[in-house]
Amino acid sequence: MIRDGKRPTWYRIRNMTRDRDYIVQQWIPLARLDKRPFDIRIVVRRTGRNASWKIKGMFAKVAEEGYVVTNVSNRIIPVEEAIECARMKSTSTKKLIKKMQKVCLTASKHLGRYYPTHVIGFDIGLDSDARIWIIEPNLKPSMKPFERLRKKN
Repeated sequence: MIRDGKRPTWYRIRNMTRDRDYIVQQWIPLARLDKRPFDIRIVVRRTGRNASWKIKGMFAKVAEEGYVVTNVSNRIIPVEEAIECARMKSTSTKKLIKKMQKVCLTASKHLGRYYPTHVIGFDIGLDSDARIWIIEPNLKPSMKPFERLRKKN
């Protein structure tokens, strides 16, 4: 929905949301592959409440043509391929992956104190400067994309 000016947009949003509370997320200028934004899902796991978190797997999701979000993606690719093909600021793919993994493991330690879960899937965004953004943690991440990626390879 595109409107001219802030006031009409504000009225439209207010009418749509009524008296319910919402969180509005900042737009993240995601890095792109073939002019389509992508993000990365990193799944972490622990075997018990006091066990340490470990990386279970990761993959990149590329948005469909005309979309700015990746949650309707049919294109799942290896993270290394996504990083190397994206036009980001020069950075080592291995170092960037390690840094993303460290971010997820650190966040898991904090979330694990409040949520009795053993698996968390983090949606991670990278911008063109290779900055890391946590888009959201998922406490019940789907494992189906891993199957699709395995079958593809």
